[in-house]
Amino acid sequence: MKKIRLFEIALISILFTCLIKSAYSQTNTDADWKMDVKDSTEYDIDFISYWKYVKPYSLLITNDSIIVNNNRNDPILIPTDLIINQENYYESNINDTVYKLIVKRVNYTNIEYSIEGKLKNESVFTREGIAILESSFHLGAEGVYEKSEDEIYGMNDYNIKINEQGEIKLLVPVGTDEIIDYVEQQGESKIYLSFKKIEKK
Repeated sequence: MKKIRLFEIALISILFTCLIKSAYSQTNTDADWKMDVKDSTEYDIDFISYWKYVKPYSLLITNDSIIVNNNRNDPILIPTDLIINQENYYESNINDTVYKLIVKRVNYTNIEYSIEGKLKNESVFTREGIAILESSFHLGAEGVYEKSEDEIYGMNDYNIKINEQGEIKLLVPVGTDEIIDYVEQQGESKIYLSFKKIEKK
C-alpha cells in the first residue's frame, strides 16, 4: 500500500510540475509576443492596440500593409485613396443651405475634416476635428456607394465620436474619392450629409 501511495504522490507531483511549466511557458510566450510597427506615428494608438487580438501570431504593420503570421502575399491593406497631406474639397446642397467639406489624410488612419454650412452667406453649421479609421475595417464595409449598376464601392467608417447616445463619423468609399458622407446621430437628432468632390474655388 505504501508503494502504491508513494507512486500516486510521485505521479501527482510530476503532473503538477508539468502544469506549472506549461503555464510558465505560456506566460513567457505572451510576455515575449510583440507587434512590429515600423512607424507608430503613422497610425492612431487605439488602431494599433486593436490588432493585439491576433496574438500569438506574428504581426507587422508597415505603411499601408498589415501582415499577420508573416503572410506577405496576402496583406490587409489600409485604404489610401485620399492622398496623404493633400486637402480635398466637397460640397453638399440641401434646400437653400450649401455645405462645404474639407478633408486631409494626415497618416494612414486619421483624417482631418472641417464642415461649414451657409444659408444666404450666413454660417449656420460648423464641425471640425479628426476622424479615425475603424480598426475592424477589414471585416466588411459599413456602407455602399453605388455610382452605377456596374460600379459599386464599399465604404469605411472613420469614427469621430461614439457613445451611448449615438455616433458621429465619416463614410469614405474604397477605390474612389468622389464622395464622402457625414453622419451625426445623437439621440433623436440625426444629420446625414452626402458630399461630392469639387475643384478648389
